[in-house]
Amino acid sequence: MRAFFSLCCGVVALGLGSEPVAAAPAADGVAELASRTFLLSCVAYQGDYDTLRQHLQPGQDLYLPPLTADAARPYLRGREGDAWARADAGLVLALLRADRSCLLFVRKVGTEALARRLEADLRAGLGGSFTVRAAGDETRQGMRARSFDLIPTGSYREALVHQLGGDPPGARVVLTTADGANPDLQAILTIGTRPSP
Repeated sequence: MRAFFSLCCGVVALGLGSEPVAAAPAADGVAELASRTFLLSCVAYQGDYDTLRQHLQPGQDLYLPPLTADAARPYLRGREGDAWARADAGLVLALLRADRSCLLFVRKVGTEALARRLEADLRAGLGGSFTVRAAGDETRQGMRARSFDLIPTGSYREALVHQLGGDPPGARVVLTTADGANPDLQAILTIGTRPSP
């Protein structure tokens, strides 16, 4: 996957501008900040989270304050990893070591506003190199999961086919929301390899 998203960081940065993640959020800008943080971290560095860790350090472009081991525990759920917080916006970014996954937790947010913003940002930030397609919307036990597939297209796809020696699988972004199940956690964003069709 590292090779798959090696160009993605530049694509996202071009689509969303180059303002640092740590810019102060507007009173109602949590959805915008959550979407932007997710794209500039989890999506842009998919498969290369060691590099993302470097960019989260003090003085770097994506700097976020790290959580202590005790504070990170609820987000890591017994797995080895690290977490960083944007406390003023209620965001926690977690990187899990074993399965090399990246998650963004959002404490309080308008879930519909976040879903709209995420889809718009995916299309604006990645639309030149990926087809962004809705891949599912299901509700279970009070939680709603909306999926978006990122499918390489055009010359970017051709470069990946040449580089990987086969058809690139693409990626799947999942936004899981719960408006009432947990008042202290309303959304989780994740990215992983797109399942085979």
